Amino acid sequence: MIEDAEIAIRFFQGHFDPHAEFVVTGTHDAYTLASAISEALPNISLLPQPDGQIIKWSEIVDRKTEIWPIEYLLPAGRTFTERLP
Repeated sequence: MIEDAEIAIRFFQGHFDPHAEFVVTGTHDAYTLASAISEALPNISLLPQPDGQIIKWSEIVDRKTEIWPIEYLLPAGRTFTERLP
């Protein structure tokens, strides 16, 4: 998903404004992803959320509580699982 953000940024800069500044944020679980994007990609700032909680992937793995929602693994995964009996 971080690579998807990078692709979107490159597209925007290439087609509209090569000097555009980008800020990311999210709510709930998406705030963790936004934080990872801002750490991994240069010149991307994280817009703080008052209730935003950043969960480090290493902590999740160490606690062995990783649960990967299908929508993180497959495109349209949520739609697919909603159609299952």
